[in-house]
Amino acid sequence: MSATGPAGMVARETATPHEGHLREEVRRADWRFLLDDPVLGDVAYLAPHDPELVVALRHVSASLTLLDGAGARAATADVVIVGSGDRAHADAASALLRPGGWLYIETAGRRTRAWRRTLRAAGLDTISSHWLWPSASACREIPDLDAPVTLRHVLGRRPRGARARLATALARAGVLRYVVPAAVLARRPGAAALTREARVVLTPRFQMSRHIVTLHLDRAGRPDNVTKTPRLVGDDDALRREVDVLRGVQDIVPGSTPRVIAFHADLPHPVLVQSALVGQPLRLHELGPDRDATVGLVADWLARLAGATAHTAPDGAYDRLVAAPLHALRERAGDREIERLVDASLSACAPLRDAALPAVLEHGDLAQPNVLTLGEDRIGVLDWETGRRDGLPVHDLFFFLGHVAQGPLGDAYAGPSPWAALVVERFAAATGVDTALLGALHVACWARSVAALAARGSDAAWLTGQRHTTLWREAVEHSESTTRGRNL
Repeated sequence: MSATGPAGMVARETATPHEGHLREEVRRADWRFLLDDPVLGDVAYLAPHDPELVVALRHVSASLTLLDGAGARAATADVVIVGSGDRAHADAASALLRPGGWLYIETAGRRTRAWRRTLRAAGLDTISSHWLWPSASACREIPDLDAPVTLRHVLGRRPRGARARLATALARAGVLRYVVPAAVLARRPGAAALTREARVVLTPRFQMSRHIVTLHLDRAGRPDNVTKTPRLVGDDDALRREVDVLRGVQDIVPGSTPRVIAFHADLPHPVLVQSALVGQPLRLHELGPDRDATVGLVADWLARLAGATAHTAPDGAYDRLVAAPLHALRERAGDREIERLVDASLSACAPLRDAALPAVLEHGDLAQPNVLTLGEDRIGVLDWETGRRDGLPVHDLFFFLGHVAQGPLGDAYAGPSPWAALVVERFAAATGVDTALLGALHVACWARSVAALAARGSDAAWLTGQRHTTLWREAVEHSESTTRGRNL
């Protein structure tokens, strides 16, 4: 599968390091997903110019013109960015816009109010303010500052410290938008009016992030539905996979996964519209005395999922799920330690090649923040972009337990209190998995997880420092150890 976009980027099941780097470079322009169309056409950028934003715009614009002043011909730009806080540029910037074009300004404090007045006087409409949290250069969330319900939702999710209490007080007084770093958007008349809604645009910044997520809120400030779209044109293979997996899982444990409302697949940036799950993220490192009960809930949920989706594995399942990804990882990484782990893993996983294991629906990333508590001993599971219908049994449980464990895996599986081993053995008994294969499945879990990270564009230097690689190394080291006579 391939597609090309403004940046000439080609999407494929296995990303190149260049593509992973490209996703990072375009993040500085994530605010474009506030517009009715994130595909930027002809962009004019008035000085001063932020170097990181210039790099991002070169990737996501049809053309980019850098101006020291308003020297370009009038009405030639679809988007104009004003880099200066000088409001004297407002009329000139407005003149550069084609009818229906957008003006974008990054500002803060009282200048936000002043810019709104200036833009209105310049004849622009559809003026809105958006919080660039925590800053324009490191933005992770973009709430609408003009909608009180949006601010209540965002501040309600923040840790309850002194800064959060101050922000809440400022929001109640109606002045928060005049204090925080903000983006102001305005439109030149000439296009159909937009429907205003309360929303929060989430712009994740972890290295593997591929998507922009928008929470659409109801009048009470609760998420009503969620949209998800790829940052890059053509980088939509994971989103299409998520749609397929969600349609396969949404009726198994009703109410515990999002439902697909619509999938607009024919857009340059395809859009998945899904129902919202309202709950609290499960903080795996803070479970404390609730650990066993919470782990039990997740294990029971996974057992139900496995029981409902188990089917005969198609021919070549071992090569497709284990051998091929590991061989690709070896070639891609060029790192001796990873090569050693690949060889040890292929040896440890060899019993899986001819084993009578079913294929099951697999999430692939069952950890924080993708697991929610929904109340009344219920959990919810989000973000199925790494899922697949033909996964390995026990993979998701091993993955989850690895993130719950605070110390070395050996303590959880082979120490004096091997709590994780007991959970896995009960799960195997409930789902009919041969316990003699658990050690191999454990190694396969972490080997496949690291291979998946590499396939999304990570380099060896980054991989070797990740917890997934540490857990992979520990799983290999303990693959032949025994716990109470059982091979884990």
